Amino acid sequence: MYTKHLSIATALLLSSAAHAQHTITRAFAPAFTSLVSQDTDGSFNLLTIDAPDFQSFAGLDYDRTRQRVVFIAKETSSARLVTVDASLDPASLLTIREGIDINAQEVYVDPDSGRIYWWENDEIISVNHDGTGTPIVEADNVPEPENMDIDTDRGFYAVISSDDLMIGNLDGVSSAPPTLIPHQMSGGVQLGLAIEPRSGDIYWTELDEAGGFTGTASAVYRVPHNTPLATPERLLGSEVHLLGLVQIFFDVAVVGDQLAAGSSRGLGQDPLLTILNTTTNRITHEIESLAIDGLAIAYDVDPILNHPVNAIANQGTTQSFEVNPSDELSTYQWSRNGSPLIDDGRISGSTENKLIINNAMLSDSDTYTCTVTTSLGESQTSNHAIFAVRGSTEPVCEADWTNDGELDFFDVSAFLQALLAGCP
Repeated sequence: MYTKHLSIATALLLSSAAHAQHTITRAFAPAFTSLVSQDTDGSFNLLTIDAPDFQSFAGLDYDRTRQRVVFIAKETSSARLVTVDASLDPASLLTIREGIDINAQEVYVDPDSGRIYWWENDEIISVNHDGTGTPIVEADNVPEPENMDIDTDRGFYAVISSDDLMIGNLDGVSSAPPTLIPHQMSGGVQLGLAIEPRSGDIYWTELDEAGGFTGTASAVYRVPHNTPLATPERLLGSEVHLLGLVQIFFDVAVVGDQLAAGSSRGLGQDPLLTILNTTTNRITHEIESLAIDGLAIAYDVDPILNHPVNAIANQGTTQSFEVNPSDELSTYQWSRNGSPLIDDGRISGSTENKLIINNAMLSDSDTYTCTVTTSLGESQTSNHAIFAVRGSTEPVCEADWTNDGELDFFDVSAFLQALLAGCP
């Protein structure tokens, strides 16, 4: 049986693949009695936990909203929730909740609210981002996890327990047993686990242990959260060399189409960090690393795929500006010359991805932008779109009788009406 190891994590700044909107920038993980972060340039920070009663780490996650690491520190007879900023500055080390059960493990931080979740005595419980409040039971009858991840938006959890992968409801009341996702390999052992935060897809690593040291393969799989019993997609695989150890993918972290998998290649060899583009299913990087699992990643997100463009329109016409987000759960706020817009009789869509200006007026001429915030808390303000409105006496084209910027049947109809009416 393979359990989740405490080890150093590594990170890699990915080269921009086509249409990739996510970039892994840093990774965090525990290593014995220390925390390690490694940056994109290869430099790393080390924080040693030298408290007298400190025994080990029981779980770790990165709080994107507050740019800090949250972990469970196990002590002699209890545990506590501790935070430290992303730079691992010792001065920022802070205990936010004491007296957690000694069995607590597997931390998850909600990317929106910062609320902190962990497993404890067959339950998943949560507290406020600052550790305060009465713990809320989010799910019960949850088997002890070797690995755990949570999707708060869709209300489910995934756990690897005793080498079995299961998903269940995160509603605090459901007593239905979790769904068991079958092993994909003969005698398989499921190891690492991750949920992609936007789609909810479940990723896990698996090892064929049937042949012992001469097993056949290790792989990373993906399955949709809403059809967990569908045939999984095999994303990343390795085959064992004769009389050698199989490359084992111990842990995985994923965001968007970027997947990081930590693996061991066998005795006497350095571990690997493999970066896979899940859209193209191609490995973009595979480098020697300092660790094979315990991956908690920080990453950048580009919320806007396509920006609004400049426009010229005639007075009285309708004009729209649009942004195409990378996250369909994004929120929006359009602004005019830096001032937020509000829907009124002429303007609509001020908090949607498409802004519409009806019956354009000369005074509408200005610069327009949209601030897009993803469901993961990343914000980006679009490029400026310049809107110029011309008076109705200056049509774009003399044949444009309706002055709407288009040549169509209505222009012909307007011309015929004027012709039949005669000249004044």
